[in-house]
Amino acid sequence: MNNQGTSVNIYSEPFPNSGAMPGEGATKLLGLSLTPLEILLRETLQNSWDASIEQNSKPSFEINLRLLKVNESIALKKFFFQLPPIDSKERLVLENFLNKKYQLILEICDFGTKGLGGPFSASEAISTEEDYDFVNFVKNIGSHRDQRNGGGTYGFGKSSLFNMSKCKTILIDSLTSYKNKLQNRFIGYALGTSYDAFEDHEKKRKRFTGRHWWGSKGNYPNDLKVVDPILDEEARIISKDLGLKVRNHEKDKGTSLVILDPNLDDLDENFSPELIPKIQKKINLRFQEILLWWAWPKFTLMSNNERPMSCHISVFGDKEEIPAPERLLPLSFLANALREARNKKNPIYSSRPRIKLGHIGTYVDESKGDLYSDSRFRNVLETTLIPKKLGHFALLRPAELVVRYVTRSSILDDNQPQWAGVFICSEEEDIERVFAKSEPPTHDDWKPSSSHDLSKDQKKLVGSAKNQIYKEVKQLSGEETSDSWEDSSETDRNSIAWLMDDIGSSIIGRGIGGADGSKKLGKKKSKNKITTKLTKPTYFKTSFINEKIVAEFKMTLTGKEGKNVQIDFKPWILTEEGKVESAPNGLKPKIIKLKSSNLYEVNEEQIQKQINQNGGGIFSLPFVLQKNQINIEVSVEIPDNVVITLIANLNNNL
Repeated sequence: MNNQGTSVNIYSEPFPNSGAMPGEGATKLLGLSLTPLEILLRETLQNSWDASIEQNSKPSFEINLRLLKVNESIALKKFFFQLPPIDSKERLVLENFLNKKYQLILEICDFGTKGLGGPFSASEAISTEEDYDFVNFVKNIGSHRDQRNGGGTYGFGKSSLFNMSKCKTILIDSLTSYKNKLQNRFIGYALGTSYDAFEDHEKKRKRFTGRHWWGSKGNYPNDLKVVDPILDEEARIISKDLGLKVRNHEKDKGTSLVILDPNLDDLDENFSPELIPKIQKKINLRFQEILLWWAWPKFTLMSNNERPMSCHISVFGDKEEIPAPERLLPLSFLANALREARNKKNPIYSSRPRIKLGHIGTYVDESKGDLYSDSRFRNVLETTLIPKKLGHFALLRPAELVVRYVTRSSILDDNQPQWAGVFICSEEEDIERVFAKSEPPTHDDWKPSSSHDLSKDQKKLVGSAKNQIYKEVKQLSGEETSDSWEDSSETDRNSIAWLMDDIGSSIIGRGIGGADGSKKLGKKKSKNKITTKLTKPTYFKTSFINEKIVAEFKMTLTGKEGKNVQIDFKPWILTEEGKVESAPNGLKPKIIKLKSSNLYEVNEEQIQKQINQNGGGIFSLPFVLQKNQINIEVSVEIPDNVVITLIANLNNNL
């Protein structure tokens, strides 16, 4: 980096008196169904596509995994001359990376997009005529991008960038148009964990969020330490010194995201250049397969013989263009189904009212299963996303990025033909918005029943489309159809990413209910017999009780009056690995209050006494059913920035 270059300053964010989201809360917001690398590539490609809408050129998406050269490593150390406070975890992991003998970075770049534009200040009033991409991506967490026919939002998917960095740090290099001229913007950003530290020369320790930025000092009279991006020529000098592609012209508009010390399965702490020939092809194919499986429509020929996006992947200098899906088995079957769906000849409708929900396309392989998946992935990768034989129905919105696949649980027999299906929801704004709002922030499903933003009638529209798709799946699989299908994605555990909309945009407290505690009877039930049942605990709000942050759950107990039953309650913390008893700070969630519609109320002291007697953190409560239905509310204290789930099991054999 030139000595005459800009002075890079660090800003470590303290908690304001009004509170804020800690860094670790923002990095725990993603779902359970995808690997971290899948989430990263899906989210970044989706953001690139959204940023290309209404631009004049075809967007390109590039991935580059490389080893820093000696001069680039020196430039990086100069950029990070100021490190986070010594009390923060980010200082330790960033120092560790900067002192490594070999430093790896993963660049994810787009071109032909609008870049990260708009003002720098998150407090600036929003104008409908201006973009706020920079603020929403770099400074805010959980901000929505309301873009018609776009893939999703900035907010929570971006945390995948930090999760993929061993030092939780990225660099952002963007060329955008601002106030009618091109502007280069360069900034560093770390999203770590909260900590306590002294601020400057103050004697009292303060609490910090764990978010850090490196840039040039902004012009904020109320906070002189806040930084903004480094601009224009100084930004281009930094990009050049770090070996990034320097963005100079209109055609270069877009964004480069640089993940420091990428956390990839095939890279470990003992990396050395001698290992490159052994892992180079494997990593390249892994990137290719993920992008093909989740974004193949973006690389599939349209009716004008053009592809929506171009994509190149470079791993330690081995650069390849992503294969054409229509030439790659079994993705070619999906490409044929997509062509039919794009032609809009087979619409599906809701009933009462009759509304067009979208279009489907299907393709059946007449070779009776003699064609198998291209072996390029199976010969190199231990596990593959792309199946050997295809029987999948892809769900898309007009952005044409795969939301999820619907398939039968059983594997196709050798005698069964392979098949493919595609559904694209309507591009009508009111309908497309309904499907968009039914997605969690990881955009990996349609779960209308989990969305707070949809009315009952809107949820029925998505449900109607899914039921019709399930009937198509059964027909294509050679199975008898039925009038309904139980969608396992609705009844399985919800994506953690849904847990984001209480207490501002914070994750804390949005709960997930436990399993239905009712016991199945061995004999056929009499029509007149009243069965004792307990519904699954359902989260309904986050509140403050005696200065404690509390997640509140509802459930309903039904049965015959006079029946004696007992309910065993236990709260858990939900992580990406499953349920655990303790939060990162060592504390456990606690039930602090229970009340029911028959005025049965138990306070924290009574609950804790009963838990101590039971052991195992279980609170057991006997009930005498004084009426056929009792509504129960349970309040659980949240010990840290975590997701709470409540399990309630019914014992009606008292």
